[in-house]
Formats: sequence, C-alpha cells, structure tokens
Amino acid sequence: MRKVKFHKGYSEVFDVNAETFKVITNETYPYKQISKKDGKISAYGICPMCDNTVTLLGIYRPIKNERSDSYARHAKEDIPGFDKFNEDDYLYCPYHRRRANYVIEVRRKDITEEDIKILNIARENFDRCIYLIKKATGLVISNKLAMEIVKNYMANCGYMVHDRTDKNIPWIMLNKMPVIKLINRLVVKNSPLYEMLNKDSQVRLKAENKDYYRILPKNEKEYCALSLVIGEYSFLVDQRDNLNEYINLIITKPKNGLYSEYKRKNIQLDVYSFNNMVHSQKETYRNKELLKIAEDIIKIRP
Repeated sequence: MRKVKFHKGYSEVFDVNAETFKVITNETYPYKQISKKDGKISAYGICPMCDNTVTLLGIYRPIKNERSDSYARHAKEDIPGFDKFNEDDYLYCPYHRRRANYVIEVRRKDITEEDIKILNIARENFDRCIYLIKKATGLVISNKLAMEIVKNYMANCGYMVHDRTDKNIPWIMLNKMPVIKLINRLVVKNSPLYEMLNKDSQVRLKAENKDYYRILPKNEKEYCALSLVIGEYSFLVDQRDNLNEYINLIITKPKNGLYSEYKRKNIQLDVYSFNNMVHSQKETYRNKELLKIAEDIIKIRP
C-alpha cells in the first residue's frame, strides 16, 4: 500500500516515504524499532483501512528485487507498542483482498463491538455521509430521502457486511440506498447524474439556480418514469498499491410492466474523503436536522 497513518481511527493519512516518516514520527518508538537480534532498523505505521500494524519498507534499507519506491505491508503479527494483530479485520481489508466486485452480502452472524463502533460513527457523522453521497453522485438529497437512506442502511445491516470499514461508511450507505424516482429531483450541475441526463431524449434539465437543475419530462404529455438504482460497489488495489473504489449509477425505465436498464455510469469514489472530514473535526457546517434523523433511527449503543 502507498498510504499509511500513525494513529488508529480517524487520523491523517500520509504517503509512504522516508522524509514523511521522519518528520511525522521523529523516529520515536514504536514507529522506529531496532532489532535486538540483528540490530536492523524497522519502520512501522498503521493500515489506513483495517487499523492493523504495517511494516514500512524502503525507509531505512533499499528494496531489493522489488519496486524501487517505499511502500507498506501488513505485519501480520503482534508488534511491540501497537495493538494486537486483528486477523478478521486483516482478512477483509481491501489492501489484503486487493479486489472485490461487490460488497459481500453475507454478514456477520452476531453483532460485534466493531459493528457497534461503525453504527455510532454513522450516527454521529450522518450529515457528512449525506454530503459525500451528494458530492459523489450529484443527487440533491432532501431530509425525507435522507431518512429513507438511513432506514435502508439499518434494515440491510450495512454496518455488518464484511467489507465495511470505518472509512467507507458513506459508500456502504450509498450501496444500500433504495431505488429513487428521478422526475422532479434536483441534480448538481456537471455532476455524474447531470452528465447522464443532460441532452437526454426522455428528460430535460431545468435550471433552478446556478448550481441545481430539476429533472423534468421532455414531453409533459408523455409518461416518463426514470429511476436511479445504485449498483455494485467495488474496490481495486492497482499495480502501484493505490486503493481505488467505484460504484455503478444505473438509470432504469419502464418496459413491459417491469423495468430495464437505460443508462449506466461507473464513478470513482474518493477513498479518504470521509476519514479526512471526521479527522478535521470542523463543526461549523454540521447539519443538525440530519443528525437528529440519524439519532432517531440508529438506536444501537455499546
């Protein structure tokens, strides 16, 4: 992996390189450790996704017979000064699995402390989740729709699927979103949804202001019922160990009493956007109405 952090939870994420390691850690214990057996120096950090300890390679010694630049690798064992290795979190870490075509539907049989932690984070940051869903898709989300989103998240136990982490809560929430009727909805100009519907034969986009456009039937005399379906969520660690996350936006239309796919767009998600928002701890623009919705619906507590 090409990213690392040095505190568990929502802490800042850094590129893996020698200069950053020395500046951020000051080479203090437990990040820098000298082996009592052979005197070799090792550098450690924390995986940005699963919070397990990682070994930073290429910090103190050149990497032989591999890539030329520094990177991180799961330690897969207990390292002095760090929390114990969590195998379950490691097995479902995207940096370990490297690829997943969809969020695994099979979930844990019993709710765990980690699931409760995810729920509490979702409740305390629901407004940020909605903001990021809007930013990623372009769909303007009303309080009523936000309530449906969190209800679906709870009903589908999005906090218990194996691929959930405390970094991808908005994207799991997005994946569990209900099908949404698009007529009369607002979309953000130049967003993915805007691009899918602009100059479309079925609908027109009417400017409400400089940022928002309303989706309306192109022909008011004809029935139009386009819907938005959130398709597969996937992640891929590329050849340079960069984590990439994607989700499919699918627009459907009626056909023979059912529905058929009309348009599809695969969008790339901002991997660390949620982590950065929570880590910033800025409270200036918090949406108290959305937080109240989450408080009423997400009831489980530790």
